[in-house]
Parts: sequence; C-alpha cells; structure tokens
Amino acid sequence: MTITMAIAPENFGEHLARLNMESRQFRADIEELKRCEQKNEADIRQLYAGQARTETLVGQVLTRFDGFETRMFNVFQQMTRDNAELLQQVTRDGSSERLEGQKERTSAQQAWMSFSKYVIAVTIAAVIAYMFSFFPF
Repeated sequence: MTITMAIAPENFGEHLARLNMESRQFRADIEELKRCEQKNEADIRQLYAGQARTETLVGQVLTRFDGFETRMFNVFQQMTRDNAELLQQVTRDGSSERLEGQKERTSAQQAWMSFSKYVIAVTIAAVIAYMFSFFPF
C-alpha cells in the first residue's frame, strides 16, 4: 500500500515556490553555520596561541622567582654571617666602650625618671586644686 499525496496541478506553482524559498533559506542557514564554524575555529586557534603564550610567561615568572628566592636566601645568609662577625667584634673589642655607654644610658634614664616624677606630681596637684576649687567645703 503506497501513500501518495495528490497535488492538484493548479497548486504546483505554489508548492514549487514554497520549496524553492525553503531551499534558499536552508542554504542561507548552512552558509551562516559555515561562517560561524570558521569564526569559532579561528577563535579556538587564537585561544590556543594565547594559552601557549601564557604558559611561556608563567614559566618565565616562575624561573625569575626561583632566582629571586635564591638571591634573597644568599643575602640573608650573608647578613647573618656579617651580624655574627660584628657581634664577635663588639664583644671582644668594646667592653670599655660598653661600660661608658651604659653609664650614659643610666644617667639619661635617671634624668627622665626625675622629670617624669615632677610632671606626675604637678598633674596630681593640679587635679586636687581643681577639685577643691570646684567643690568648696
């Protein structure tokens, strides 16, 4: 059993025009899809190129950071050695100078302590005087 559509001969022109229009639309859609595919492929190629450049730059940054880390370690190591040598020199050579420095420090500290005592005493006296002037008995 076959099913056939019977199209009236007077409608052939309409059907042919509709099929022709659909065919043109499908061709236009296919062409648009091809253009989009080419554009997407070009974008993907650019992304791959950008990713390769990024990987290269990250590699360079990491290499420079490793070099920087090594240099900083060497600088800190040298500073530690220098400080140890300086400490040894000071402890060996400057015992009399240290005593003089301590005497100067203690006299300066004593002067500041006495000044602080006077400032505190004057402040307390001012507060008491203010309280008595504000609250007369």
